[in-house]
Amino acid sequence: MPTTIPTTTSSTRPGSPSTGDAYFETDTKNYIIYDGANWRGYASDTVFGWTGSSAYSLSIDGTDDYASSLFAPSSIGTGNYSVSFWFNIDSSATDDFPYFFSMGASASAGSIYQGVGLSNRSGTTYKVRINNNFSGSYSQTVSSSLDISSGTWYHFVIVRSGNTMTLYKDGSSYLTLSNSDVGSNDLSNGTEFNLGWGAGAASTRFFYGLFDEVAVFNSALTSTQVDYIYNGQTNSGSGTATGGVPGNLNSFSPLHWWRMGDNNDNTGSTVYDQGSGAKNLSVQNGSSGSTTPTYSTNVPS
Repeated sequence: MPTTIPTTTSSTRPGSPSTGDAYFETDTKNYIIYDGANWRGYASDTVFGWTGSSAYSLSIDGTDDYASSLFAPSSIGTGNYSVSFWFNIDSSATDDFPYFFSMGASASAGSIYQGVGLSNRSGTTYKVRINNNFSGSYSQTVSSSLDISSGTWYHFVIVRSGNTMTLYKDGSSYLTLSNSDVGSNDLSNGTEFNLGWGAGAASTRFFYGLFDEVAVFNSALTSTQVDYIYNGQTNSGSGTATGGVPGNLNSFSPLHWWRMGDNNDNTGSTVYDQGSGAKNLSVQNGSSGSTTPTYSTNVPS
């Protein structure tokens, strides 16, 4: 055993660790150990990673709040990926083309390489939009109608596999688009991930509501895995299917997993990354600074 524990930070963890490597993270106050596939560890005041339940969600105001991570979509490049998240739209949300997330260049550069959101609300009915700007020519695909009620939690998973993109709603496949619909899968120039806003899009396109248990995978989740995640089961199907209760994602090997308050004492502007990629989310409240983003005890159940 070393007489002094080596230190690192959540954003500078070793890129090629060996099984058994251990560090103390000076920013998160976690002691982490590499198990050969993922970093595991314990916080100074709670269990690191999965705490047994989801107690908090992130609330954003639809005006200028969003969260961003310097996780670079370029690390995915042209490969498969999946994005899983829970959301709850506020009853005061307007029909302003809100984005769930976008992956692309920085906000100042104003370029979306992949963006997924909602559009054209009529009552409780939205349509899904998938935007691309891979080669400088803007394009979008809008799906058929999708019933979304305000004040209700939903689970979405976007899966890009080869030349198709599939949207899952609450564990079931809702829409599959081909390469001709969504364009290139090239994220090679992407530099950041934005949650709740399409960077470079119109300033009105902010999401208004709650996000919880947001995860990015550098693989295409199967329909069975999506169903397991929705039902709170592990990757092997073990555990009790609780029907809409978020569960432990560790067995699915997320590249990034942001728990939205459960591992940062439901306070502060940093949401720690519980995945292997170690890229935290920074909660922003736009240029006006009108409302500081908050955490809510309203969670999926």
